[in-house]
Amino acid sequence: AAQVLSRCRELGIGLSLDDFGTGYSSLAYLQRFPFDTIKIDQSFVKPLVPGEPAVVLGAIVALGHDLEMDIVAEGIENEETAAELARLGCEFGQGYLYSHPLPAANVPSFLASFAQEHALRTKAQKAAVTKETNKDTAKDHRSAAPNEPAVEPIAAK
Repeated sequence: AAQVLSRCRELGIGLSLDDFGTGYSSLAYLQRFPFDTIKIDQSFVKPLVPGEPAVVLGAIVALGHDLEMDIVAEGIENEETAAELARLGCEFGQGYLYSHPLPAANVPSFLASFAQEHALRTKAQKAAVTKETNKDTAKDHRSAAPNEPAVEPIAAK
């Protein structure tokens, strides 16, 4: 099995270890097989409470990063959980927060609307950063000593 999976990876096929932490998805597989991604089972994600320690979840994310793997958390249902997972260093997520299961025919339109929503969100985030930067720049201009130039943020140039 390890040889077949290694050959698949050589061909450019990505390999994910699904439902990590449950059933047959053991730690030994991480050493034996050439996985690119760990998919953390939702049984670790669902009980996550933002602000409370998530020791096992954090350890899984750290282990995956140490092995140079991407991390996907399954079962994300709300923004708070997504934010907490991001704080732990989890790069990717899947769950009802993003979409319910779709028929294959609906995937292209979903991806198009998701890309548009992401672009709008990114634009709004950049606008908020620019607004904060401008506010900080105005403070810097007011607080500069009379004979010293005001400090300008590099991004404003």
